[in-house]
Amino acid sequence: MAGKNTIQKKVIYEVISHSQDHPTAEEVYKEVKLKIPSISLATVYRVLNTFYHEGKINRIEINKEYHYDAYIKDHAHFVCSSCGKIYDLEFEKDKMVVAGVIMDGFNVERIEVIFTGVCKECLLNR
Repeated sequence: MAGKNTIQKKVIYEVISHSQDHPTAEEVYKEVKLKIPSISLATVYRVLNTFYHEGKINRIEINKEYHYDAYIKDHAHFVCSSCGKIYDLEFEKDKMVVAGVIMDGFNVERIEVIFTGVCKECLLNR
């Protein structure tokens, strides 16, 4: 981690990297506050923003709210419109086909794909 390796940065990164549910900054804050009661929400936002710009975490916007993900390999997301859960979906960047888009002359560095629908669990519980 660039800059000073503070205990705040360490704990925030641990929370993100152990999370499987793509938490918001507020959810990260609640978890970190259990270990560092004096931490502020502003510090959590600042550290998450730094991590994102350094490429240490992913940030996806869903319903005008950022969710954070320590899994930085290229992947897509599926958001369940029923329960709100966010799932990681694997794909091979070189084999990704986007219908009707010609990328001639461009160098694609990042692909961000978010699918929306109803997850298997919610479909089974209907």
